[in-house]
Amino acid sequence: MHISLRKTLLALAAVTLFCLNSRAEIPAMIILSSHSYDVGDDRAKAVAVDADDNVFVTGLSERKYFSVKYNKNLLPVQTTDYYSGIEGDDPKGIAVSGSNILVVGAVPNGSDQDWFVARYTPDFQGTLSTTVFDGGAYDGANAVVIDNLNNVVVSGYTNDGATANIYIVKYDMNLAVISSVTYDSGNEEMAYAVAANASNEIFVGGSQDDGSSQNYLVLKYDSNLNFSDFTVFKTDYDEKISAITIDAEGNVIVAGRQYDGSTQNYLVVKYDKNLNFISSATYDSGANDIATGVALDSNGNIVVSGYTLNNYNVIKYSPDFVLISSATYDGGYTDILNGVAINSEDNIIVTGQSSDGSTNNYFTIKYNGSPSISSVDPLYQGETNNIQINGKCFYDSSVSFDNPGISTNSVNIISASKISANVTVSPSVPIGVANMTVTNANGEYIKDITYSEVHARKTISPSSDEVVTARAVAGVHSITIGAGTFPVSETITVSAREPVSGDTRQIGQGIYLANDPVNDPAREMMIKLYYRDEDLNGYDEGRLRLAYYEGSEYITLVSAVNAVENSVTAAAQVINKKFAIVKAGQSAPPSLDTSIVIVFPNPYKPGSGGDFDDSSYGKGIVFSGLSGKFKLTILSVAGELVFSKTVYADSYKRYIWNTKSDNGVEAASGVYIYAIEDAEGLSDTLTGKLSIVR
Repeated sequence: MHISLRKTLLALAAVTLFCLNSRAEIPAMIILSSHSYDVGDDRAKAVAVDADDNVFVTGLSERKYFSVKYNKNLLPVQTTDYYSGIEGDDPKGIAVSGSNILVVGAVPNGSDQDWFVARYTPDFQGTLSTTVFDGGAYDGANAVVIDNLNNVVVSGYTNDGATANIYIVKYDMNLAVISSVTYDSGNEEMAYAVAANASNEIFVGGSQDDGSSQNYLVLKYDSNLNFSDFTVFKTDYDEKISAITIDAEGNVIVAGRQYDGSTQNYLVVKYDKNLNFISSATYDSGANDIATGVALDSNGNIVVSGYTLNNYNVIKYSPDFVLISSATYDGGYTDILNGVAINSEDNIIVTGQSSDGSTNNYFTIKYNGSPSISSVDPLYQGETNNIQINGKCFYDSSVSFDNPGISTNSVNIISASKISANVTVSPSVPIGVANMTVTNANGEYIKDITYSEVHARKTISPSSDEVVTARAVAGVHSITIGAGTFPVSETITVSAREPVSGDTRQIGQGIYLANDPVNDPAREMMIKLYYRDEDLNGYDEGRLRLAYYEGSEYITLVSAVNAVENSVTAAAQVINKKFAIVKAGQSAPPSLDTSIVIVFPNPYKPGSGGDFDDSSYGKGIVFSGLSGKFKLTILSVAGELVFSKTVYADSYKRYIWNTKSDNGVEAASGVYIYAIEDAEGLSDTLTGKLSIVR
């Protein structure tokens, strides 16, 4: 197969370098538990975890395949072995899915060796089946993955008598061959790693010798092992992939070693799902650094395992290759780390061999993972809150907030996944995200910009007028609730709501207004929200409206805009909704012809006897040029509701307001804002000013 250099990377400039000095400045991982398994001469080669966080290790013990199952605390539960009968068994990889356990490697065959796959019973209590592939010369299986369809995909190599070629086989769970493929470019290639994505596409990582150096080689196949694509990472020296994994976005991450002309270094490369290069990083301690494994935690952090100067060496990067933490284990003799896995709690499991001075033993370590947050109880303005924080890896953690108005009084670590914290919130802290940070004992931290929120709440009486306030970034929002609005005492909660992606109408921060117990309001509430000048982005303030979100659209309300104090006020008889200041629509209501609507007399001077006294149509202010049903709302310039009713124009397209409020009280002298909204709420609201002089 001819190898195109379409995706070959030729420059080390693409590689980010982290050296030993930077490592000393980052947190050291905490050992949670460890186990040394000593049968004789024991060398652990690979590790996997199941859904219950049991740990499965395979390797070589006294010339035999030897596998151990541990519980989540690394206490041994079960062992099993397999011996081909001839010295030279060579285990390499393990995969676990449900009750299926697969181990791969090689077994001797005279002067050659053969590819070997074994399937074990649940809990390693026995061998269900095995299969061997003999290509005629040296063959070996190096890695195994179980895809979403419970097919077993194994990668390794076969020799055609001249060169080694990559060999990939897909089996069913009974180890019957479904399909297989050989990759032969004419050069020497070997596969050391395999992974499957959510679509069951297969990615194989290894090395390719082009005659002058070894290079990273990644191959992509579809779910039927039809060749799809490849990429080569090439520098002036040697590179060999040891491990491969796929993140939640489908990006492909490979890890292995790179020779820089004097020593070997960790080399990690990230590609997108189409094998386009994204980024990379190397780790160089100044000595030989051999990377052997790679795994991802739930935050997308990249954990690379290997060994340096015969010591275990684990490096954790962020998804963008920022160094987060590291771990070194020195047993005093030779320690070679061969595999890494991450359990459901984000703890890091590594395994390999550690010498006690006379023989090698399996040595497995569980390190703490990075903290992550899945949920946080809400905080409330002006209150001391006992909150619960749920997540992972809360080992002796502290809790802090960016806002100095939020103070943490005490923290109780209930478990590795649960924290109880006593937190006081100043009334000056605005509603919205609180930016909380949880920091582990070893200095790893997670900043929460999603779950931790500050709300405002107040319990109101059904028998009195109440005002609920919520300090926000733009001002102090208020909800005025008249007596009798609710039949019982209610706790009203106000939460911040930012515009969602693609929302072009919302101006600034909105609110979610909720009540407990859930009762519909019997009368309208006055809602007053504030905005900032920078929220407008040039939009005409006079066209702002208050609206609530219903289904998939905003329902605009008859609104009063106060451009002096940057507020919008409206009456609403709904709750448990999102409310926001929005840009008004562009079309004119079908029942309102704005060109012929006339309001007179204006100013209205009842009893004056002049042109501004009552018209010949009757006592009050006439709204002319209307038709059908519409809603008329009158507000004071302070935003207080005076009059709000759905009314009908007469046959002469007129409606006369008698200048009395909803309670039947005559409106006092002053300036008022009127709003005329078509009954269907299909478009803009017509607004204007009128004045009364008594």
